[in-house]
Amino acid sequence: MQFLDMGNYGFYVWAAYGVTALVIAVEVIAVRLRWRAVARAAGEEADTP
Repeated sequence: MQFLDMGNYGFYVWAAYGVTALVIAVEVIAVRLRWRAVARAAGEEADTP
């Protein structure tokens, strides 16, 4: 338990890890959505002469 408390700074340390993980997850999702949108747009452009 002392490891998780980290000398009374545990809340700040674990909150920083949590926010970082959340931001990375949001970025991965945003990149996937942008990739799909670009792929869809490229496919539509290829269909038009």
